[in-house]
Amino acid sequence: MAGKTEVDEGIVQLEKGLKLIHKGKYQEAVPVFKALQGRADLPPGLSQRAGVYLRACHRHMAPPPKASTEFGDLLDRIACHLNLGQTAEAAELLKKARKQDPKSAQVAYLEAVRFTLERNTDKAMVALAEALAQDPAIRFQARNDMDLEPLHHLEDFRRLIG
Repeated sequence: MAGKTEVDEGIVQLEKGLKLIHKGKYQEAVPVFKALQGRADLPPGLSQRAGVYLRACHRHMAPPPKASTEFGDLLDRIACHLNLGQTAEAAELLKKARKQDPKSAQVAYLEAVRFTLERNTDKAMVALAEALAQDPAIRFQARNDMDLEPLHHLEDFRRLIG
């Protein structure tokens, strides 16, 4: 398990990469996110998030001729919007994702994150329960996801996650 200093340093590096993205310096952000993505001493959520931002940098540096409709890319875009606190934009993309795969555990999980960010605990718990019903392995991700931390104190959350 990662020690506090490694996690703190990882968060500092993630923030550094995000600042570069906000300045439009995608090429400079790529090595920051690559380094974080490959670190085994960090919690999985942190390295996964770095991977999402790394893919976003690559998309901005070499945009496809038209918007991608691939489901994985759609999920990445949703995660990026959520990580930036853009819940309205994420909600629109979540509707598209639901239409493409109504039973997707990832979509339900991202909805749980969205509702948590919007401080809608009841809807977040319903979406999280749906995600776990579709894919019980999401339990580990939910237990360690910083975005769901506001739910960790709830008895329902602890009972659901186990």
